[in-house]
Amino acid sequence: MRNTIIIVATILVFIGLCFGSALQDRIRRKADVGPFDIRIVWRAFGTIELYLYALLLLILFAVIGGLLFLDRLGLLSQ
Repeated sequence: MRNTIIIVATILVFIGLCFGSALQDRIRRKADVGPFDIRIVWRAFGTIELYLYALLLLILFAVIGGLLFLDRLGLLSQ
């Protein structure tokens, strides 16, 4: 049971990171005003994708932390 949960969690985290990479690309495309311009950072805060990316990372950290906590308690033992 533990191995199955770890495999599924690994797949979900990988999919989440791939989706996060796509969100980062969309943020860069929307905020792009020129090469190496500091205004890109400030314009990125105006995109919804930045906040979706932050939410995605928080969810991934919570899932990983929850699984580590359950494993530490011994609830994921075989």
